[in-house]
Amino acid sequence: QSLETSGLLSQIRAQLRANVFKAIERHDDLPRQVRKLGDGSPRAAISTELVADFFEFHGLHHSLSVFQVEAQMCSSSSETPTRRRRDELAQEVAVGPPGNESSLLEQLIDSRRSATAEQKMELQVPLEKRSELR
Repeated sequence: QSLETSGLLSQIRAQLRANVFKAIERHDDLPRQVRKLGDGSPRAAISTELVADFFEFHGLHHSLSVFQVEAQMCSSSSETPTRRRRDELAQEVAVGPPGNESSLLEQLIDSRRSATAEQKMELQVPLEKRSELR
């Protein structure tokens, strides 16, 4: 019970899952059960990298290692995931320079929410007022 409340047991379970997935991936004779996310499209790649950034930002390293194996983010010859730098990914999704206060996924959600709020405000302003504001 002490291991459960301290979170150590869940970390051990996550490490075990990650190592099982890595072992399965390394075994070439087994049929492939995990398929590449999406169709290899840029949208799928960006989404995968945003999720990985979220895990990494919040210190979910065991979840990240399982995710990287499941999403096949590592090339077959390397254990190192193939990912863009954080600032490159931020530029790709147009959130501006990456901040240190939240993950890129959270920054993307925040920017979308503020854009939606601005659009709602514009719809509430009467047409005559809009021309005065410009």
